Amino acid sequence: MKPGPCLLLFAGLASALSPATARAQTAPADLAQASIEQLMEIRVTSAARKSQRVEDVPAAVYVITRHDIRRSGKVTLPEILRLAPGVQVAQVSASRWAISIRGFNDVYSNKLLVLVDGRSVYTRTFSGVFWDMQDLMVADIDRIEVIRGPGGAVWGANAVNGVINVITRPATDTQGLAVDASVGTLARERVGVRYGGIAGNTAYRVFSQWSGYSNAAQLGARPFDDQWHSLTNGARADWARGADAVLAQAHFTANTTRAGWQELRGVVPGSVPITDGVSHASEVSVQTRWTRTRPTGGVLQVQAFHTATRHDEPIIGVREGTSDVDLQYETALGARNAVVYGGGYRHVRVSVDDTFTLQIGPRQTHTANLFFQDEFAVRPDLAVTLGAKVEYDTLGDWSLLPSARAIWTATPRQHVWASLSRTHRTPALTDRDFRVNLGVIEGPGLPVVYGFSGNPAYQSEELLQAEAGYRVRLGHRATVDASFFTGAYRGLSTNEPQAPSLSLTPGPAHLLAGATLANLLDVRTNGAEVSANWTPRTGWELDASYAFLTVDPTVDAASLDPAAATTDGNAPKHEWLLSSTTWLRPGVQVGASVARVSALGRLSIPAYTRVDARLEFRLTPRLTAAVVGQNLASAQHREFSSDFLYLSSGMPRSARVDLRFEF
Repeated sequence: MKPGPCLLLFAGLASALSPATARAQTAPADLAQASIEQLMEIRVTSAARKSQRVEDVPAAVYVITRHDIRRSGKVTLPEILRLAPGVQVAQVSASRWAISIRGFNDVYSNKLLVLVDGRSVYTRTFSGVFWDMQDLMVADIDRIEVIRGPGGAVWGANAVNGVINVITRPATDTQGLAVDASVGTLARERVGVRYGGIAGNTAYRVFSQWSGYSNAAQLGARPFDDQWHSLTNGARADWARGADAVLAQAHFTANTTRAGWQELRGVVPGSVPITDGVSHASEVSVQTRWTRTRPTGGVLQVQAFHTATRHDEPIIGVREGTSDVDLQYETALGARNAVVYGGGYRHVRVSVDDTFTLQIGPRQTHTANLFFQDEFAVRPDLAVTLGAKVEYDTLGDWSLLPSARAIWTATPRQHVWASLSRTHRTPALTDRDFRVNLGVIEGPGLPVVYGFSGNPAYQSEELLQAEAGYRVRLGHRATVDASFFTGAYRGLSTNEPQAPSLSLTPGPAHLLAGATLANLLDVRTNGAEVSANWTPRTGWELDASYAFLTVDPTVDAASLDPAAATTDGNAPKHEWLLSSTTWLRPGVQVGASVARVSALGRLSIPAYTRVDARLEFRLTPRLTAAVVGQNLASAQHREFSSDFLYLSSGMPRSARVDLRFEF
């Protein structure tokens, strides 16, 4: 990065963190800072599948607003999620992230449910999210609701450690023409165009975005080319008349990445996996939602979507189609009871093109569910919510996922809540039926291929978690939100030795050896998360958060996995973030953040500090420019380690210039 931008960004950092030099002024109307009371009036829908004030939710909830996204300078969904307390975001390579809540992180974090406008982007093939396929237009995101802790009672299996719901702006709020363009070192180029209009009772928008990324820092003995690019096109329409409202949207995403897969070509003893293959992926999705509001206040909602994804990787080709329909009804039973109930059905069909490196059995899964939730007022200052979901899944069989929550309004400015929930994660296809070959060695007479395989008897992983929290408004300028939790996981995975077996295909004949999965690990977790917001003066905003997590494993006596006893969830014990944003004068905003992540012991990742900064200029009423610097504290650092199937790279210091035109 050139000296000029470096000095500018560090000057911005110093100004943002120093109240003595910050000449805070009132922000322009379109970025005006909301009061604390207005922030607490923000309504969320992901915690209980109904609209609630953030202050009244008996769960660990955090909302990343459009304002937060704008002032952070972040342009990818994974980077934006770094703003939420208790969310671990680790970039593995230029195109790959590992993201989780409350531990158990991996490239495919299987205990986190992610939604975009209520549409699940969680894959049943691998139990996780392809983050490189979620290349959303950041300016069209309204808010991101982050629910930490179990959400199975309303969202079903796999909402184990949390739920993230990305909610985009209605088409009525995105009228006219907008163009976003940026150039930089790591985020090399990005161009997004969006146009919105109105036809009768229908508001609509169409958009297209191109993103290109350079290589990340190439660390270690086996560097690889990991640049990638992505193209997303889409449209949304919102229609409303009387009591009825309809949402319809569709998008197509295609990208090309160099993900660093370690590809083993055949039965050749001593061969080294190849890592220079190119991956091609695409996703097509259509979604519709009909909402009817009755005069009595009852709300009926019916939603359906279909998503088709294709991943042509060097190590395997996977096509997954997901069809989903969901119905819910919200009503009041008397003056004290608010009830939400409904059900849904999902069908997933997977087909694969195997390679010698990886084989997955093709499969269809069916999931059907019914849920019921009743929130009732025990007294004016105490509300209790009881709910449960009954679910049948092809791979997980029948399950009951209950939850009990309570919230006490101690004073108009103080809320105390507690909950007890049971949920589980149903097996992925790669838990039951897969084989990955890692290497070939000379054997006694026949070569030996060693690797991992799935277990047809692999069962669901369970969690019983207790939580408690406290929220307080300190005057009109500050809030503090704290949550505490303890959880007991049962039946997590271990890698158990597998007896060698003879295989004739692919030739030549060879022995298969290695390990298979088993449910022989139990884990106890304890932790706390604290976030605070303070507005010292108009136009100056400070945010801080801290997350603490401990992981205590207990291995079944039958297990022969020596690494299971050292399980730490691939998560940091401590993680904190401090950010500041201020207006130097009308039209000039400066912001900076400092984050510290403690070491990941099992992955041998040392602790690191991230420093990001942003300087924005409003050049005209319709044109805004910003200079953004990321990872300014060091030339490069590593956030996650390589796996037996992929390589990782380091995160370099980077700079970017953004322009936004609105017509």
